[in-house]
Amino acid sequence: INVARVQLLQQTPAKALPLLQRALAIQEKASGLMGLELAPVLDLLGEAARSEYPGDTEMYWKRSLAVRESNHGPAGLEVTETLDRLGQFYFEAKSLDKAAATLERALYILSLIHI
Repeated sequence: INVARVQLLQQTPAKALPLLQRALAIQEKASGLMGLELAPVLDLLGEAARSEYPGDTEMYWKRSLAVRESNHGPAGLEVTETLDRLGQFYFEAKSLDKAAATLERALYILSLIHI
């Protein structure tokens, strides 16, 4: 995963993608399909896919959201990080209705937690 992070920092996501896909497969075998350890790998996969494969970015980040919801509950603070990431992605993609709904959900969760 660290080598893939370096590739992302060097702005070479195409080199990071296969490394992250391999890391995801290994992590799935180790922790199951909904293991919390998958979320950071899915987040990085979404970031790596962002420029070339935006549909994959959404898929990876939605799966990261599902993993975090499964482990922390639908109103867990950890869920808001992924909601924010998805909301920004939708905003940049001009999917304003999706962006608004996603970001409003994140704000609602934060209001429940009083942050």
